[in-house]
Amino acid sequence: MECKIILSNDLQKNGIKTGAYVIDSQSSSNKNKLTLYIMFDTDFNKEVIAKAYNKSELEIGRAKTTIQGQEGDAGYYTFLFNKQTDIGFRNTIIIE
Repeated sequence: MECKIILSNDLQKNGIKTGAYVIDSQSSSNKNKLTLYIMFDTDFNKEVIAKAYNKSELEIGRAKTTIQGQEGDAGYYTFLFNKQTDIGFRNTIIIE
């Protein structure tokens, strides 16, 4: 699944970087689960929101999760969207 993942300027200024990601299904046939590898250049602990947009740049879903790590840490974090959200090929996801 090829999507564009964009971090907000605020998260970037707080030392957050992203790596690999997987878009998968929770329990329906829709692709509504984002697992994102996050790296920490500084200590961080905050609830963030992921907003998914389709190819027409219309918002199609939101998901929140808390990401927490110490400087030098990295790990996978999961964003669970509504079951009706279907993240498609070449959609955009903005993390704020």
